[in-house]
Amino acid sequence: MVSGNDPVVEGFVDCVRLAWVVHLFLVQDGNDSKDSDMKNICSCLEVIFANNVFQFCLDTILRSAAYQNDDEDMMYMYNAYLHKLMTCFLSHPLARDKVKETKEKAKAILSPYRTAATHNQMIEGSGNPQETLGVGQQPFVSLLEFVSEIYQAITISDTLTNLYFLQKEPELLSSNDVIWTFVKFSGEDHTNFQTLVAFLKMLSTLACNPEGASKVFELLQGNAFRSIGWSTLFDCLSIYEEKFKQSIQSPGAVLPEFQEGDAKALVAYLNVLKEVVENGSPVERKNWFPDTEPLFKLLSYENVPPYLKGALRSAIATFVRVSPVMKDKIWRYLEQYDLPVNVGSSEHAMDTQVYDMRFELNEIEARREQYPSTISFINLINILITEERDVSDRGRRFIGIFRFIYDHVFGPFPQRAYADPCEKWQLVVACLKHFQMMLSMYDLGENDSDAVTDQSKISMMGQSPPIHMKLPVVEIMKDLFRFLRGVNFLITERTNQIYGQLLEKAVLLSLEIIILVMEKDSIGSDFWCPLYQSAFNKFNAYGYLCSRIVGLPQLLLKSNSANGLIEDYAACLELRSEECQIFEDSSIDPGVLIMQLLIDNISRPAPNITHLLLKFDVDSPVERTYLRPKFHYSCLKVILEILDKLSKADVNALLHEFGFQRAWLLKLLAVELHSADMMDSNHREACQSILIELFGQRLTENGINYGSSSFITQNDQQIPTIGSVSKSKVLELLDVVQFESPDITQKSAEFVSSLKYSSLAEDILSNTTTSERDVYYHSERGDRLIDLASFRDKLWQKCNLYNSQPSSSGNEAELNEIREAIQQLLRWGWKYNKNLEEQAAQLHMLTSWSQIVEVSASQRISFLENRSDMLFQLLDASLNFSGSPDCSLKMAQILTQVGLTCMAKLRDERFVFPSVTSDMVTCLDIIMTKQLSNGACHSILFKLIMAILRNESSEALRRRQYALLLSYFQYCRHMLDSDVPTTILQFLSVDEQDNGDLDLEKIDKDQAELAHANFAILRKEDQPILNLVVAVDHRFSKLDP
Repeated sequence: MVSGNDPVVEGFVDCVRLAWVVHLFLVQDGNDSKDSDMKNICSCLEVIFANNVFQFCLDTILRSAAYQNDDEDMMYMYNAYLHKLMTCFLSHPLARDKVKETKEKAKAILSPYRTAATHNQMIEGSGNPQETLGVGQQPFVSLLEFVSEIYQAITISDTLTNLYFLQKEPELLSSNDVIWTFVKFSGEDHTNFQTLVAFLKMLSTLACNPEGASKVFELLQGNAFRSIGWSTLFDCLSIYEEKFKQSIQSPGAVLPEFQEGDAKALVAYLNVLKEVVENGSPVERKNWFPDTEPLFKLLSYENVPPYLKGALRSAIATFVRVSPVMKDKIWRYLEQYDLPVNVGSSEHAMDTQVYDMRFELNEIEARREQYPSTISFINLINILITEERDVSDRGRRFIGIFRFIYDHVFGPFPQRAYADPCEKWQLVVACLKHFQMMLSMYDLGENDSDAVTDQSKISMMGQSPPIHMKLPVVEIMKDLFRFLRGVNFLITERTNQIYGQLLEKAVLLSLEIIILVMEKDSIGSDFWCPLYQSAFNKFNAYGYLCSRIVGLPQLLLKSNSANGLIEDYAACLELRSEECQIFEDSSIDPGVLIMQLLIDNISRPAPNITHLLLKFDVDSPVERTYLRPKFHYSCLKVILEILDKLSKADVNALLHEFGFQRAWLLKLLAVELHSADMMDSNHREACQSILIELFGQRLTENGINYGSSSFITQNDQQIPTIGSVSKSKVLELLDVVQFESPDITQKSAEFVSSLKYSSLAEDILSNTTTSERDVYYHSERGDRLIDLASFRDKLWQKCNLYNSQPSSSGNEAELNEIREAIQQLLRWGWKYNKNLEEQAAQLHMLTSWSQIVEVSASQRISFLENRSDMLFQLLDASLNFSGSPDCSLKMAQILTQVGLTCMAKLRDERFVFPSVTSDMVTCLDIIMTKQLSNGACHSILFKLIMAILRNESSEALRRRQYALLLSYFQYCRHMLDSDVPTTILQFLSVDEQDNGDLDLEKIDKDQAELAHANFAILRKEDQPILNLVVAVDHRFSKLDP
């Protein structure tokens, strides 16, 4: 047969040769065989083994996606033929002799049994049991794998979660003496791990039914092989565990490297153990392996390869269903050796090393892009949970495990890289199976609504809820759309890949999860809606559907759902327009989401969802629709009403109303801090609560730690620590008002194109005889606002005087111009009112903030720890804002006054000695007075100079700034008289020191550096300061008569 140079054609020709040789074995009798026929058979055998046809069949046929995903009946037929082929082949003496020859050749060529591989090599990928140089090229190894593939078990569900198997041909092994004879022959005298691994893999596939499992167990239990048996497996595990234990107990010792050959051989042994226990007779297997603890002892060591840990856990998983006693033992051993920190039940202390599963996942497996250890861990936990009968704790025992899987495994799985795509979907299936079991086993209770409410409160406080409140049911239900997106992705990825069955399993589990979530949702729907709002959103759902389903509006009409949908959206938009609630995140604002939906879909082919919600006629061409928004309730009617109300200042008042409300609340708090009787426990606790919320510190006063009181204990979860990344509440409140003040100086001429109409508006507003009474009115807060109705009437009166005959046809264009100009002027008036009220609200908010800060700093500062740090933060923030371009003149005056108060209290803090009474003040206390660092002082001076040099200023502001500058220099002055000799100071303080000599020279040096830096900063800005002083002096000299 001629194949040419095509390797694929050559491979299939070799397959034909193999079949032809078997045919010759069957049709020719040994006594009548001709020499030529025997020569042809031997020649074909030489070519078959030389070209390694078994490896070609494995790679090109048996392991291909087309073969693996073929119809089950067809696969049954293929496997029956292959079984018959190999049985005939291995039963013939010539084939057995050739197999023996290739075995001896493999023993001579392949590397020795104990091949070392470093832990780093295993991490980087060279430790993969599937990647061994030269293994695939050896015919004997390929033959063993070929036989294994024929009898390989295929799972109809997840291999490690359900453990229900459908073997390709389990009955073909019954009374198959040829195969078992081949097993005994191929299991003798292995001198390298490559052939040993291939042989053990064949054993694992032969243990696919009770009869096969029993035979394999007896083979490895007895003396059928000199060096292969169960004792070899457990002895190797014990030897390595003892080595690692001794290394840990020896100080400075490094864990010994795991031999690569040993690791791969152990994996093969464990796969045989798994199949034997899994498929063995339920009665017999209870007595096969009484001691399983050696399987757990290597799980907690870092240098054990992840694929070996995966094989260990897979073998352990098969023992869960052996007996309830065995299941309890497995839980106990897991908690002792394998469960990561803060995962699972941890009622007793761990007496052995526990390896961090997150480190292994993110640092070891992620670098190899293979995750056998993590997959096996989740599958083992899933089996244990499946067999759990006590559900009284409602899953709280597994919360730590659930959080690890949910946060660290399933959450970031799309961002990880995977060397094997099958492994990626095995990981997904394992996670989804875990979620599905947690949802199906544990139900919501009456107390869960309280837990959800508490979680929402805690999340608003910026803290994460404690782990005992994070019920698995709660977390899965909150992230429902994550599974929906996953299902959609899996469906689109479903192709003829080798991992196609895993994809189908993932889709099935996802759909089961959705059904379970919907069932649970009916129990707690009243409490879940606020938590769903950002993710489970109809607005996004309809936008998604509209982009993918052509004719969605018509489908909604046919299903009689359109009218209800239109009214629901319109009612939601109308309700949102009437609310005064502020959403800091627009992604959860219903009004914004509805408008975004309408805008995003308006450009899609008509008719689309926007046309439907705006009440277009979607059954006919939309451009011919006669809209009647006054009669049809829809989003269009609501939008037009909103636009109509925008000219009325009392409707669009969300921002300044919110500011005024906060300002009055701050004033009330300042009154309480100022006038509270601290002898009264109610007032004292109220003040403590206010200070905690504002400054986020524990309270102390005169050596008493109020943090130990019952009041503080109840609020302990809400107290952020000093030095944390988050700001204190008092600084966050200042951030709220740090925006550019609305401009109220904008003239009406900027809104209209004709100066004639702008001058009319200016005349009306500046007319002293009528403006105060007719055009303006005062709000409840005293702001003088434009009465838009009166302003409109006066504008029409003025225009009618200038245009006595506006109704003539010649003046129709001029009438339209007047109407447009008046509309523009009304818009200017509405914006003027809005800006004025927002500016007043901003100033009111800042005034209230300054009052509560000054009262706290001047009267209640002694309650706080780290007072100097807090005063510096307030001073720094005030100076920083007062020097910014967004800060108005009035706001700068308020902020500078706050800075003066903080600076004064910083000066007082220098004299707050650690002694209890003033009689106990020592010389050392005076010398070592508390002061900010030089860097902090430089920052204050620099920002103060920037505030002084601001463009807009006034005499009152400059007086406050100069007073603050003077107070700063007084703060920086040295406490010691330079004329007092150092020897005298040392003599006065020598009896008061506890830790050696006082370094007075260092104190003097630091003080000198501070003074020098202050001078340098002033010198750098000397010219702008001089220019400012000259300009101010020149201006006031003009005012001097």
